Amino acid sequence: MMKLVTLYPHQFEMIRNSIGNEGKTFLLLIDDAWLSRKLVLEIIGELEDTKPELVGNAIDIEIISSEKGRIHIDDIRNIRIFLKSYPMQWKHKYAVIFGAEQITREGANSFLKITEEPEKFNIIMMTTSNIDAVLPTIRSRAIRISFPRPSSEAIQKVSSPLHAPELIALFTEIAGYDMQIFEAIENIDDMKTVYEDVKVMLNGEKDIIDEFVNSIFEGGWKGCIIRHMLCKVLLSRLYRGTLSSNLGIMESLLKKMGSERENAIRMLSFLCKRLIVEILHKITSAGLILTEKQVKAVSYITELANWHSVPFSLTLAYDRFAIALEELKDIMAGKGK
Repeated sequence: MMKLVTLYPHQFEMIRNSIGNEGKTFLLLIDDAWLSRKLVLEIIGELEDTKPELVGNAIDIEIISSEKGRIHIDDIRNIRIFLKSYPMQWKHKYAVIFGAEQITREGANSFLKITEEPEKFNIIMMTTSNIDAVLPTIRSRAIRISFPRPSSEAIQKVSSPLHAPELIALFTEIAGYDMQIFEAIENIDDMKTVYEDVKVMLNGEKDIIDEFVNSIFEGGWKGCIIRHMLCKVLLSRLYRGTLSSNLGIMESLLKKMGSERENAIRMLSFLCKRLIVEILHKITSAGLILTEKQVKAVSYITELANWHSVPFSLTLAYDRFAIALEELKDIMAGKGK
């Protein structure tokens, strides 16, 4: 697979040129979790002349992730201890924090002590998808570098080995919100098989809501394809329905998730992210002007796309999603001022 860091030559040079004879702290703005991890490991691999797949297990790197929730003071203390000793394998020691917005206030205070007098061999790399959610005390101590999603031209270049226009279109659509699909480039034959299998499944008698719930957290690039294709069908049903039927579908999804609140929130977040991509494409391509209600609807869908911002009541979140969708029907149909 191609190195994704090659898509960001300017950002990589900024990092390399910033690292001199003193410790440095970076805050990388990356809005995709898979891309975030891939890029950081590739960047460190380039800096230390190490294969990316070996970086994560090296002795001179400590990785903390927010995947399991908040990042607490004990996690930051472990980083402080790790950074005190000299590097053994590389020129530098690296502390990596995925999801800096999840650092608690107590953790942030401990973090400041690390950055006050860093050892010259210490490099801290943090990532976030929401700069505004990162505590000011952390933002003020870091060099901020933004890694936007690859351009459409870059994505098309990456997807060219797929050859089939249908697969290239599928790849390009998914890359708009889930970069893990890039892994499929090394599995072209398998990608074709998965794509055809899902098309057969969509033509069958299976309950689309059941299948969507079952696949929403499936890992890997195969999960990307399955979720994408199921989501397109599910959203098309929501577009076509009335407000009452939309609420019915959302209620059904909520019941399928049972008491798994966090998973239900993540599922709602996925739907919203997918919807935002389609809405922005429609607005741009058709040159639409939104009404005040449509602007508010887009704003709320965007808020729901960030799962940590969802109101406590899941029922309220799902209901408001369906109501916002009702306001956006004309946009999805290409209508507007």
